[in-house]
Amino acid sequence: MNFKTTVVILFTVMAGISCSKDSTGLNATDPQRSLELTGTFETWAGGIIMSTDPSGITYHQPSGHLLMTDSEINEIDDIWNCQNVFEISLAGDTVFNTFDVYGAGGAPCPAQNYREPSGITYSAFDGFYYVTDDNQQVIMRFDSNFTAPPLAVVNVLADEATATDPEGVACDPNTGDLYIVSGIDGTNAVAQILHYNANLEFITRYPVGDNITDPEGIAYHPISGHLFILSRLDMAIFEYTRDGAYVQSYAISNFTPQPIRPVGLTFAPASDPGADPTQFNLYIVDTQEDNDENLNERDGLVYEAKIVNR
Repeated sequence: MNFKTTVVILFTVMAGISCSKDSTGLNATDPQRSLELTGTFETWAGGIIMSTDPSGITYHQPSGHLLMTDSEINEIDDIWNCQNVFEISLAGDTVFNTFDVYGAGGAPCPAQNYREPSGITYSAFDGFYYVTDDNQQVIMRFDSNFTAPPLAVVNVLADEATATDPEGVACDPNTGDLYIVSGIDGTNAVAQILHYNANLEFITRYPVGDNITDPEGIAYHPISGHLFILSRLDMAIFEYTRDGAYVQSYAISNFTPQPIRPVGLTFAPASDPGADPTQFNLYIVDTQEDNDENLNERDGLVYEAKIVNR
């Protein structure tokens, strides 16, 4: 059996802001910035997390833990054990809890249907989790135990006909507003950001196809309020304002080992306990080889990087 690794990519942003700095917390006159790799951790080969195809990730501030979804593990009969959300430490060396998350229409384990948790975000505004399902094309609200059925379900196609591929989701902790990226999988699909309020009411959309080929993951920076969007096809992260204005991009193609299928991301404190507490890191999950293509593949990785001036 070929064990590879799933990658979480963390990149550091200084959180301090003064009158001489822009909303990213960095000097407005700084040159274009890039990412510098500082570390990695595994999601399968290490034998701790046991996630074969991580797809989404979020930070739970009350516990200081990460929660990571796996949208494909239910398809592997010999290892499916009713666990597709993993609550883990920032360093990826401890699993605190696991959950079986499924959408409306699904059945309790050992059933395997309606289990495609693509993106996930924790809302500090209302204490709920929000999970996207790109098969059902919905956004779902769950309590802290992911009790089924979901507390609320919204079909994004009912709000925007071109949003056929809802993937990552991020939350503004101050307002509870949600930002969902929808990719290019599906007829008439448009690469875009969908904006919902805390009541899951659709507000507006922002096309991003001029810069991003196929958006898959999204993270909300808690200091700048900017959105960071991940595209596997571009092997880059794209920074946008909340009203859809492009800021800049960050290449990840130069990381070693090179990411294969990066799909989800979130901001959280550094995994290094000795790091500056005013820094935030960006954790990026790389599903590596998709089990849709090879059901015998067991893999997943995690990169840690910081923002530096070029």
